[in-house]
Amino acid sequence: MNKFEIKSQSFKVAALLAIVGGFLDSYSYIIRNGVFANAQTGNMVLFGINLLNRNYQSAFHFLLPIISFFLGIIIAEYWNYKQEKKQLHWRNYTLATQIIILTIVAFLPLSQSSLANVLISLNCAIQVQSFKHFHNLAYASTMCTGNLMKSAKLIADYHFKKDKNNLIKAIKYLSLIIVFIIGAAIAVVVTKLFSYHSVLFCNLLLVIIVIIINGK
Repeated sequence: MNKFEIKSQSFKVAALLAIVGGFLDSYSYIIRNGVFANAQTGNMVLFGINLLNRNYQSAFHFLLPIISFFLGIIIAEYWNYKQEKKQLHWRNYTLATQIIILTIVAFLPLSQSSLANVLISLNCAIQVQSFKHFHNLAYASTMCTGNLMKSAKLIADYHFKKDKNNLIKAIKYLSLIIVFIIGAAIAVVVTKLFSYHSVLFCNLLLVIIVIIINGK
């Protein structure tokens, strides 16, 4: 593993990304019509319900972020597979793409919240696909269910196997969940001050991540 990969998998980077994830989930809910744009399970359920009830316009409304998330994964993998042709590491390109997307979101008026949520879904897909490990542990920075499940299993393993490494790993996952919640709480404060422009706060964190992973 090279130096760049080691820095990309540091807890510091994972924590900053978790703050971004929590912030965006809270932001989209508070400012952008009560939508959680980070994960798509709820959108899939609502798409199916509205489709069955023949509410096709509403169904299409929930389908768009699903498609956007799908495309975000492809975009992240595109940068990954093109790595051999780049001087910079591919994650620099995905971070730059995120910054551009969130800058656009920051200047979309509230009347364009549907488009904003689609772009946030695209952003979150790129993020979760680009950064999938910290300290050699698989994690998600834009949603907490998987992290919660892993921490619970590790605590159970520690109880039955008495291996302290499992407890340490569980604490790391729980720490990320706490940081995610902190990110959501920060969004409550920042959105009151800056409304839909507040998403630019995430760009500040993403720039810090670029500096961390490219530092000496």
